[in-house]
Amino acid sequence: MNPSIQCPRGGKLYGGDGDDTLGTYNGYEEVRNFSFKKEVSLFNTDVRTLLDGGNGDDLFIAGDSQETFIGGAGIDRLSYRAKTDLGRDGVLTDVSQEGVVIDLEAGTGNFGFAKGDVISGIENITGSENSDDISGDVNSNWLTGLGGDDTIAGAAGDDIIQGDAGSDRLYGGQGQDALSGGLGNDTLEGGSGNDNLNGGEGDDILMGGERGRYPHCKHGS
Repeated sequence: MNPSIQCPRGGKLYGGDGDDTLGTYNGYEEVRNFSFKKEVSLFNTDVRTLLDGGNGDDLFIAGDSQETFIGGAGIDRLSYRAKTDLGRDGVLTDVSQEGVVIDLEAGTGNFGFAKGDVISGIENITGSENSDDISGDVNSNWLTGLGGDDTIAGAAGDDIIQGDAGSDRLYGGQGQDALSGGLGNDTLEGGSGNDNLNGGEGDDILMGGERGRYPHCKHGS
């Protein structure tokens, strides 16, 4: 049986060693694969909470409160694909109504469920189902927009940038990047480095920059 505890104001969640899942769903925080191999659910946490993944490759799932995310060692992902629990049957549905603005270099989140968030040591971002604005940092990032008309930009590092659904604008920046537009009429710009651009479905615009590659140009331009 998984324990449930009340979280005080300004609560803190520590993942410890191992690969953890730390998340928030409409007012409660959840930690899976904790260092002592238990699952802990924390309720009544509608205030600022600190989530620290510790060592390992961690997944953070953001909620609608103000959170501080610390990835620590390992390759960590922060997801703003907001969900709400519909009961014990485990069925989940999207609840966010506004896109997020994430800047990994500045360590900040704004708008939607990202409003007021502080982000540190996170390499990878999954946006919401709305129109998001996501920017990477000096590390090699994996940035995914999901639904909506997203603007996603890498920085230094060898990035993977995915627009998914919607008419997206993707920018690789420096490094050897892989850009994938997915569905919709997308604009992909590689920047410097040996980039790989895949427009996907729709009428796309692909600009390779200095040394771009176009492996799948049969869809769109």
